[in-house]
Amino acid sequence: MADEVQIPDLVEGVRDRLKQTVSEIKTVEDVASLSDVMSRKIMPTLTPAAWVLDLGATGGRPDETLGHFSQPITTTIGIVIGTKASDRLGSQASRKLSPISHSVITAIAGWTPDINVTDRFRFVRERLIEVNKAAIWRQLDFTAEWTLPWSEPEYDELDDFNTGVADWGLAAPNGSAQAEDTITLEQDQ
Repeated sequence: MADEVQIPDLVEGVRDRLKQTVSEIKTVEDVASLSDVMSRKIMPTLTPAAWVLDLGATGGRPDETLGHFSQPITTTIGIVIGTKASDRLGSQASRKLSPISHSVITAIAGWTPDINVTDRFRFVRERLIEVNKAAIWRQLDFTAEWTLPWSEPEYDELDDFNTGVADWGLAAPNGSAQAEDTITLEQDQ
């Protein structure tokens, strides 16, 4: 029977990494739906703040060599950073977020929570997602690849193979007579 599959918790690792290495960020939280936070204009008391989201995964081409199965999985993690805007265009806040974005990229790109489980994170993109009179928000996306572990096929116990017999029927080239032959295969001990 195959071992239980361990799916890496990349959100927790990234959240902890941000807390430890990016001192400019005052609050780091997990969130399932950032749109709820943004629509209600909920900002933590201490800003700049960051939210870590699991943006999903894609599967690569599976390997089914010799009855085993493994598949590369690429998980995308989004980090949204936001700060309160003090001007209606958010230009001051935008200048404040730029160096924080660079700090986040430096902290996450090339890092992995566990080299035995996932590859190192790769930076994918950064984009402005919203500016309103209350706040400015930027999103940074990173990917990490890990492998869905191979599973062993289940076989019935096989006896030691020492001798095998194969029978087959042959048709004569002219089709008039049936010929039969038997071959015995033996394994050297």
